[in-house]
Amino acid sequence: VKGLDRVVAIAAGGGGGRSTSGAVRDDGSVWMWGMNMSGGAMSPDDEGARLLVPTLVKGVTNARRLSIGTGHVAVLLADGTLRLWGFDGYGQTGVGTSGTSDASGAYKTTPVTPKIANVTAVYLGGYRSIAVRADGTLWIWGMGSTVSGPGLLGRNLRVPTLLDLAPLK
Repeated sequence: VKGLDRVVAIAAGGGGGRSTSGAVRDDGSVWMWGMNMSGGAMSPDDEGARLLVPTLVKGVTNARRLSIGTGHVAVLLADGTLRLWGFDGYGQTGVGTSGTSDASGAYKTTPVTPKIANVTAVYLGGYRSIAVRADGTLWIWGMGSTVSGPGLLGRNLRVPTLLDLAPLK
């Protein structure tokens, strides 16, 4: 990508016909470009326009990895904590809130920190966030699925919640 060098991690994602890309540089800075995904998921200080060139995400430092979901972004920092922003209609930013697509606060335009530490990997999907901690445990939050049934995966989870895999052994 012209104008962006020393990249150590990349991510791309989108939804609803919008595409967003991002990169982490070796200095820990995060850069985003593409179509903004419904209300600020690209960059917390973007006003909803298309960014044709990589643009620095202010307020996020010491980044190591990046993941882009359907309307939200997660950055894994060097200390094992996360920063998320964007659409939070189902609790996918992990800070205990959720909203709808109106102006009631469904969008986190400033990076927030969910209550989870010692994260080694983060993955975002369709309105759901997933993290792996250093101890190997799997944590999920965000939109539930009616296909998943009445259990944990069938509920909207507003904070990181341990997914106990022991019964599957």
